[in-house]
Amino acid sequence: MSAGAVLEATARVCSGDLRSALCVVRPPGHHAECECAMGFCMFGNVGLAAAEAQARGWSRRTLIVDWDVHHGNGTQEMFYEDSAVLFFSVHRYDSGRFFPGGAMGHHTSHGSGEGAGYSVNVPWNVRGGGKRGAPSPGDAEYLLAWERLLLPIAADFKPDLIFVSAGFDAAEGDPLGDCRVTPAGYHE
Repeated sequence: MSAGAVLEATARVCSGDLRSALCVVRPPGHHAECECAMGFCMFGNVGLAAAEAQARGWSRRTLIVDWDVHHGNGTQEMFYEDSAVLFFSVHRYDSGRFFPGGAMGHHTSHGSGEGAGYSVNVPWNVRGGGKRGAPSPGDAEYLLAWERLLLPIAADFKPDLIFVSAGFDAAEGDPLGDCRVTPAGYHE
């Protein structure tokens, strides 16, 4: 149902029936890889909708913003060699040890072939969280990433369709994310 909701909303926005749409679906599907489910994600909801918009000619440039505390490895993998989709992810990384792990979420993992430069990762190395290690990211760090990275990159890219994989596990008090984003920070 999650993937279907996002596909339907995309079709309605792209046909002009709706100006914008918000699909409140869980999980966002950003861990689902082409060959397997992962991290509670069976289907890549946003990735499927972005691919459908491309295939139908509804979008020439699509921006996917992923602000879940976990890297959207499945979404990035899906468009890794695609210059028509810009994937931007802010996530906890901890030198590749934070789920889903590996090198894909590193800042040097920026796409290949035609997609080189179209995957942008902002990995936070918290390891041990604010309690025992580097300060965990909060409102100021996220807003800085938006203002200094996302907004200028998006302005240059000029997307005609934008998707957001909105995870809220970077919220202050989340025991797994161990970050400090407040409700006011998400609002900004």
